[in-house]
Amino acid sequence: MTSQGIDRIYSLDNLRAVLMFLGIVLHSAVPYAQFNTPPQFWPYQDATRSQIFDLLYFYIHAFRMPLFFVLAGFFARMVFTRHGAAGFLRHRALRLGIPLAVFLPPLYFYVRQETLRHHPDFTEYHLVTLHLWFIHYLLGYSILAGLLGQATLRWDAPFARFWQGPWRWPVLVVVTAALLFTQFGAGFDPDFELAPKPSIVLCYAFFYGIGWFLYPLRDTLTTWHRFAGWQVAGATLLVFAYLPLAAQLYEVFGKVPDPPQPTHAIATVLAAVMTWLFIFGITGLFLRFASSRSPVLSYLAGSAYWVYLFHCFPVVAIAVGLKASPWPLAAKFVVTAAGSAVVSLLTYELAVRRAPWGWIFGAPRKA
Repeated sequence: MTSQGIDRIYSLDNLRAVLMFLGIVLHSAVPYAQFNTPPQFWPYQDATRSQIFDLLYFYIHAFRMPLFFVLAGFFARMVFTRHGAAGFLRHRALRLGIPLAVFLPPLYFYVRQETLRHHPDFTEYHLVTLHLWFIHYLLGYSILAGLLGQATLRWDAPFARFWQGPWRWPVLVVVTAALLFTQFGAGFDPDFELAPKPSIVLCYAFFYGIGWFLYPLRDTLTTWHRFAGWQVAGATLLVFAYLPLAAQLYEVFGKVPDPPQPTHAIATVLAAVMTWLFIFGITGLFLRFASSRSPVLSYLAGSAYWVYLFHCFPVVAIAVGLKASPWPLAAKFVVTAAGSAVVSLLTYELAVRRAPWGWIFGAPRKA
């Protein structure tokens, strides 16, 4: 691989790290947002809340998970190419299976305990994956990729023709809109259940598959920086057009409307267009401006996976600790987000970074 190619991998590695750190921002907004979160999934919301945090949450959510899955598929194909099917499955079992097994039980019981404190009458408990649903999904996709990966190689050439042809944008938008049409609120649903929902599995599998087939075309990523800023700006404008429609769907129907409503169809098309504008635009900006590998970026990239896994513990603890504080919401949010980041990074530095098993949680391997 050329040095330019390596830089592009660094760009995507840096982007993946930023998306993981955005999880702190996203989840720190939940206690102060006006939308109601089921107690089973989030144990505490402040008595005073603001729509500013709803907007922040949904803006990040508009691109974070689909872009996450595109990157996950891209890097999965890279590991598959380097290590083969058996090595890929072993790597994914260690990097996904062990963290899920280590973090899910204590996180679930911690959130349940906090829910009992703040919602003593809530009884609808069963085991859910909480924010680790992303790892749960990746583990399932990885098993399928390991078993079927060799067979997918025959589709590399047809995909390359499609990707570089005139039908790329129409197909991406139509397929994404069709998948989102089955989702609650015409947006990207998380799935906290141990038994995944088929419609959500298919939705994120599409983005994972795009990333998987993009890896052989990584040299073409050099063109993604063109108009990247305009794409992000256009996607941002579409967010403000989409959110009122999505809010209406949430408020009026509380579920996917049956029979389908025109508002739902319009919202899914808007969501599909803005999603791909975000994916191309944000990735293009990182390819252009974040291709270097500085010590700071290297450290953040190495710590990002641990931060993603661990951060919900301090986010909930700090938000609950600020319950009686007279501080304005903006101050509470900043303290919650910044404090959770500091605590997560400290635990990484003290307990993970130099540990012989730290590479499982993202730390650099020891020479």
